Amino acid sequence: MERANIPIFNRRFFHKWRIHRLLRRDEQAQKYLPETQPMLNMQQVRHFLGRYPSVYLKPNGGSKGQGIVRVMRRRRQGYQVSFRKANRNYQHVVGSWAQAAALIRRAMAPRSYVIQEGIALANYRGRPFDVRVTLYKNGQRQWVPCGSSAKIAGYGSITTHVANGGRVIPLNRALRYAFGNQAEEIRERIEAAAIDLALAVERVTALELGEIGLDIGLTAQGRVAMFEANSKPGRAVFATAWNRQDRWKSMLYLCDYAASLAGFDRGVS
Repeated sequence: MERANIPIFNRRFFHKWRIHRLLRRDEQAQKYLPETQPMLNMQQVRHFLGRYPSVYLKPNGGSKGQGIVRVMRRRRQGYQVSFRKANRNYQHVVGSWAQAAALIRRAMAPRSYVIQEGIALANYRGRPFDVRVTLYKNGQRQWVPCGSSAKIAGYGSITTHVANGGRVIPLNRALRYAFGNQAEEIRERIEAAAIDLALAVERVTALELGEIGLDIGLTAQGRVAMFEANSKPGRAVFATAWNRQDRWKSMLYLCDYAASLAGFDRGVS
């Protein structure tokens, strides 16, 4: 297709650490990034736990929450190691670091990992939630948020992925529960941050992008943190009846953007 001079966008998956490393050099993006490093050894995990109450270990190139491990430092002593394996959630409490390290090694997938500061998320009816903001380029090649949703963690799950028992609800409902009268202000803050981040990803990667999915964490105080950027975002957030209008809108945006790259002016979006 390149030889025929046909434009291609979103041609590859993002590598978690590479994207984070590039974004933390970007002035607009760095304020939204939780501390993240390539995982080198268990001593590094222990060092992170000396600075943060919890950390997440995430495989590079992973999807749907597979291979993610959460390690928490308990108030008095010991550690809690949580992970999902073979479609089951596991949670172990151990008294020593040696026991925790052995569990972590057993839970990890055979690939490279990043280690990330844990964020204490806002909750909806006692369950933590994060936010999926999917952005599309319109016919004018501008980023537009579409179908922003809250993802509620499943029972016993350390992630909010639908494949791991999570569920998707309208973002406004979760924000009203967590923030009351501040809900609209918080939503505007999230979507403004998402546009900043989408523009930053384009700048630092120099890739042609027409869509991007951002997993955004939100603390009870309204702090916005970007966990992950996805160049090929899943469409589970559009599978619900209440998001049907945004589902069609998202496809129109993609068509309009593709048409603009091909030299046509559809003028729809």
